[in-house]
Amino acid sequence: MTRRTRRGQSLVEYVLGISVIAIGLAAGFVAFGDGVRDVFHNVRTTVQKPYP
Repeated sequence: MTRRTRRGQSLVEYVLGISVIAIGLAAGFVAFGDGVRDVFHNVRTTVQKPYP
């Protein structure tokens, strides 16, 4: 019985770790969304200049 409880605990810890990473990524996209969008737009226009 103790082994099953430990296995369930490690699964919950794994899922919580994944959710923390996902929330961190989502917060990063929200915080830096406009800046990142401008960078990608600049790169796209720079690449498209020689190839109209």
